[in-house]
This record gives sequence, C-alpha cells and structure tokens, in this order.
Amino acid sequence: MDRVAAQLKSKSGIQLVKPKSKPEPERRVFSLEKDWHVLHYALNGTHDGGTGPLADAILGGREIPDVDGVTSFGTRSSDPLRYLDSAEVSSIAAALLEVDPSQLLSKLDFADAQRKKIYLWHTLDDVANWEYLPDLFGTFRDFYSEAARSGNCMLLSIV
Repeated sequence: MDRVAAQLKSKSGIQLVKPKSKPEPERRVFSLEKDWHVLHYALNGTHDGGTGPLADAILGGREIPDVDGVTSFGTRSSDPLRYLDSAEVSSIAAALLEVDPSQLLSKLDFADAQRKKIYLWHTLDDVANWEYLPDLFGTFRDFYSEAARSGNCMLLSIV
C-alpha cells in the first residue's frame, strides 16, 4: 500500500476541510457620543422620526430583537440594536451630501428643543457650545459615504 493510501486508511470518521483563510473584514465604528440627539434635531427638527432618509441616519433601521439580552451590555436598554441594509445606507449617504454643514447651527433653537425634550437641550442656550457641530457632521457624512461606496450595511445603537 502506498504512503497516501496508508495515511487515508489510518484516519477514521469525517474530516473537516477548512477553506483557505480569508482576512477578517474591517469593522469601522463611528460614535456621536452624547451629541446624537442634537444632530438628529438639527437634521430633522424633531425629537424622533422625521421624513425621508435623514430621519433614518441616526434613529432609523429595523430592530434586531434581543431575545436573550445579549446586546444590552448587561442592562435592559429601551433602544434596541438596529440595522440598515446597503440600499438604505446609500440613500442616507446621498441625502447627507445635500446638507450644508454651515447651516446646522442655525437650526438649533433653545426654546423649541426644550419643548421637544431634545437630549442636551439645556446646552443650546449658547450656540457657541456647538461650534464643532458642522465638523462632527462632516465626519458623520464621510462615514456614511464610505459605507455606501463599499456597499456596506450598518448597525445602529444608542447606548
């Protein structure tokens, strides 16, 4: 018996054949930190929701049910993990390209934000507190644009 046949005969049972390993895809993360609600408000003028793709940029997507409590970081979260498919990401990216970052600060209204219970509304009493918002938005828009160019889906989470 030749050497290969002997080796095959000595192996018993089902053998796992592993494919050539592929590199792990790069996972990109972007965080708005506590500014998520103010940016949503600047883009939509609402506490939640809105119309069109801009409404989905931060608060959109379909819920991924957390039946075993594994995505809530050990606590029950009222904001479930959500996802956007690649077509939705592309639609949102295109809508974000239409937004003029220099106009965002003019959309921040202290009294309106207080009435609508926007998170961090109390910081809108002085728009100078938010001078970084156009730059933050630019980075946010770039993140969506890159995801759209790559054909990626997106997970959204507010924690």
